Amino acid sequence: MTQANRNIIRNTLIALVAIAFLLYAVTSYGQASWTRTNVMNACAAQYEGKEPGAYQRLEQGIQAAEPAARLFRVTRLSGEAGRAPEGLTYSTDSAGAVYRWEIVPPPIASWGSFLWLSLAGSALAAFVLYSRLQKRVQQEQAAPVRDMLLYMRDMLSGHSGQERSAIFEELLNHFEERDRTEIREALLQIQENELWRRQFSANVSHELKSPLTSINGYAELLERGMASPEDVPAFGGIIHREGMALLQMINEIIQLSKFDAGYLEKEEWREVDLSALVQEEIRSVAASAEERGVSIHCASDSGADGVRCYGSERLLREIVRNLLSNAVKYAKPEGGRIEVELRDLVNRVELCVSDEGVGIGEEQQAHIFERFYVVDPARNRGNAGTGLGLALVKHAVQVHGGRVEVSSRLGVGSVFRVSLPKRAA
Repeated sequence: MTQANRNIIRNTLIALVAIAFLLYAVTSYGQASWTRTNVMNACAAQYEGKEPGAYQRLEQGIQAAEPAARLFRVTRLSGEAGRAPEGLTYSTDSAGAVYRWEIVPPPIASWGSFLWLSLAGSALAAFVLYSRLQKRVQQEQAAPVRDMLLYMRDMLSGHSGQERSAIFEELLNHFEERDRTEIREALLQIQENELWRRQFSANVSHELKSPLTSINGYAELLERGMASPEDVPAFGGIIHREGMALLQMINEIIQLSKFDAGYLEKEEWREVDLSALVQEEIRSVAASAEERGVSIHCASDSGADGVRCYGSERLLREIVRNLLSNAVKYAKPEGGRIEVELRDLVNRVELCVSDEGVGIGEEQQAHIFERFYVVDPARNRGNAGTGLGLALVKHAVQVHGGRVEVSSRLGVGSVFRVSLPKRAA
């Protein structure tokens, strides 16, 4: 129950109690005044025409009475009763003197006990009513939350029934159109995140299982002495490569987890010479490119200071390394060509990596930056990697406030274009 609803209920009950108390007070006061007026009129009629001594004794008795017991006062006037204002009670004694009769306002002491008793009863009734209303409102407010949670549970488990969906749609009718759209989009995003989480867990399990199976298999052969001496170096090399691939995958998953958590190591950010960084990464992939017969050509706008931008050298290196590695993997062997272009623009720098490779279909281009997504895995599983490289590229570029785009044609090649601001985003 929200504080606003509590305030509404409390203020409503206070207003009801106040109105009831005022009505009771006015009614009690009016009844007491009416009773005193009737008594006063009856007394004035009895004293009409009596001797002056009777009025004197009456006045002495009234003055001697306690204030709480005084119902009226009698005052002797000069003049004639016919000249007196209308609406007042007068009487005349036998000598012709005029007396005005006035009621004394009812003191609280005469009816206060009933008044405060009524107030206490009203307060008790208000408290009971408030408790019941609060419990009722809490139940009514908890019902939509309960239904929403049950709907989300069923939705995430893939068992959302029609009855629950109908309840959910009925709940949405209490919101404006814009709010309904936002709620639906939020729930859809939650559902997509849950599906992605499940897929991610399944993919991680599968990708970790493959190298571990290979490592365990060759390690078992070595342990049992089933490998010939000349096979030991080869088996050891396989174990080493699979172990390095496993370590790389774990590091990539850790980095993606940091991106998801919003953790940025800003202390490592500084001005980075992209020209030198690109040249270093080209040299690191030169051996594998030469092995496949692929040539790499670089064009840069580097001046005396090179092309520079502000950011994390480690993440920028990940961007360049993954783009170059993918270009080498998917370039046409024996004569394939990779073009690397680094441009220094006014407020940003642009890195373009293009290859003459197998290319990517239009439908697949929308998914290549997803985690563990591999283009045509049946065809490229041998050298396609884990499918995390482009996901890292996308997140690393976004962290720097830039953007990454791809254009590709099947059988022609692909072009990856990264735009980064020179200064921090």
